[in-house]
Amino acid sequence: NPEMDWGFRDENFAVLAFGKLGSQELHFRSDLDLTFLYPKVNLVGMTLKFINHWAQEFTSLMGGSFLHVALYDVDIRLRPDGAKGLLVPTIDSYIHYLLQRADPWEQVILLKMRQICGPPEVEARLNIVLKQILQRRNFADVFRKDHWRIRKKQDKELELDESQQISLKYGKGGR
Repeated sequence: NPEMDWGFRDENFAVLAFGKLGSQELHFRSDLDLTFLYPKVNLVGMTLKFINHWAQEFTSLMGGSFLHVALYDVDIRLRPDGAKGLLVPTIDSYIHYLLQRADPWEQVILLKMRQICGPPEVEARLNIVLKQILQRRNFADVFRKDHWRIRKKQDKELELDESQQISLKYGKGGR
């Protein structure tokens, strides 16, 4: 209803892109790694409902198909607590998560983060958080250990037998 004020404004949400989209290296088989945030904590209930609905619709649209061709695989699990977490957390809860509970790989993905819509202060705040994380005395050592742990886990999960196709992304030499 155009006469109803849902309280939805551009400054009420932000979309963050990570990975290939965030670093502007998108190619034909890239997936879209996205996180949705709302910067204001004092939004009315209808606005929060609308933002969540918009995020779901956007994800469905980008992950759909056009003329029987898949557009993109959309990954929205890069948010606090992954697929179990809120689809659209507040910026403050996201920052708290990054500083207090996130694994090192979740922190370092901010290096390939770009805000694709929303108020500019969201990206500015996240860049400050990234700087704080990277300046931690032992971050490089912690990240290195976590990186190798994840690689070994991936290698074990992705071991291909002869009947499977070659994985360009995760196979030997594909990373």
